[in-house]
Amino acid sequence: MNRMKAVFATRRSLAVLITVNIVLMGAAFLFAHLSYDALSHTIVLRYDAAEGVDLFGARSSVWGIWALGLAMMAVNGILAYEFFYRERFLSYLLMAANVLLSLIVIIVLGMLFGMN
Repeated sequence: MNRMKAVFATRRSLAVLITVNIVLMGAAFLFAHLSYDALSHTIVLRYDAAEGVDLFGARSSVWGIWALGLAMMAVNGILAYEFFYRERFLSYLLMAANVLLSLIVIIVLGMLFGMN
């Protein structure tokens, strides 16, 4: 009976991490969608304090950054699912990395919209 409770508790914690990831990536999408029209057609993608602007790009690059974060999140999620019954710690680590990745995507998009 205790083993069943432990399995349900671990699944519940993974479900919480998955929900947090989905909410954060949804917030990143909403942030990008609402701020997208304010961008000019050419945006600054990289800025160095010593040299100034290094890289320009199209404003559609914003969606590429979001899609890359989503793809990395999907790969981590698939790996976490595959490792769940063999290496639970690795599964938790991958899902926690997804939360960090989602936060990094939001920060990068915020910096990108802030620079432009």
